[in-house]
Amino acid sequence: MAEPQPIPADSVLVIPSPVPSPIDSVRAMSSPSAADSVPGPPVPSKADSVTATHPPAPTITVWLTNGMELQVARVEPAPQGYVEVIWPDGGKTFIAEYRVRSISDSTEVVTERVLRDHKSVGKAPMVKPVPQSKPREPCLAPRPLPECKICIVNQAGVVKLLSSGSNLDPPSGYYVVVDIGAIKNTSPSFGVGGDLYFAANGGVARFGLKARLRRWVNQRIAIDLAPGILLAGADGWNGETLYPGFIVEADVTFRGWFALTGGFESVRLAKRFQYGFANSYTIETTDVNWYAGAKLGGGPGPGAGAVGLLAILIVAAQISKPVY
Repeated sequence: MAEPQPIPADSVLVIPSPVPSPIDSVRAMSSPSAADSVPGPPVPSKADSVTATHPPAPTITVWLTNGMELQVARVEPAPQGYVEVIWPDGGKTFIAEYRVRSISDSTEVVTERVLRDHKSVGKAPMVKPVPQSKPREPCLAPRPLPECKICIVNQAGVVKLLSSGSNLDPPSGYYVVVDIGAIKNTSPSFGVGGDLYFAANGGVARFGLKARLRRWVNQRIAIDLAPGILLAGADGWNGETLYPGFIVEADVTFRGWFALTGGFESVRLAKRFQYGFANSYTIETTDVNWYAGAKLGGGPGPGAGAVGLLAILIVAAQISKPVY
């Protein structure tokens, strides 16, 4: 009887182990428990975002701080402290850097290459992209792109007047201030817009327009520079306020709802003095008031803004007309 011959090695069919489904991973990340661990923009639907042709097997492993393991095709640095992971079928998800424990390819750990050196790892799949869902707009709680395209400005607060103004009209101690407007994010780092400005205390009311330039420091902190024009007002002093005036303000906003603010306003004042029976003269001067304080916005903004605006309108209505 002939002895059995060995099977040639090149004729053995090797069946690879199953690859985790990227769809399952995305669904896992979209679940309530995972969403708490991986904050970021909403995960686009795979069917809506891309049409895959031949997605390659995942080559990059991302371990998160909550223990979740992600098998992805590519990892890229993203603005504002995020990384962008690209799934084998072309779908994309943004993950905060502080949620990433480690990143590795098939041969080595590449965490520092991505997080510290801001380099991309892996290979993007060959897919045919189609338009993804648009960012949410408008956003009551401000966020930069890609989360929000239009951010509502709805701030109300109290500021302390720091300077003595002019000799003609020393200001009272505080202003109630309200800003209502919008900002359009032009990039993940910048936004432009404007707002209506209202301010008042026991003897003064101001109304104006402000432009706003916003710089997003990260997902939680934004810095606004807001120059503007004071168009009208009501004054209860024995003189006249000449419009237009000017205002310049800077805000630092935290998490979209609390802001520290500071700036100054400048208006012209005129007062007529009479001597004798029919003689008089007028003195004009510039009144510059510096101020600093705090505002509420975002979720608490509409309530605080409504109360503040109502208070300002009541004050403006009750201020007596100038007496010359």
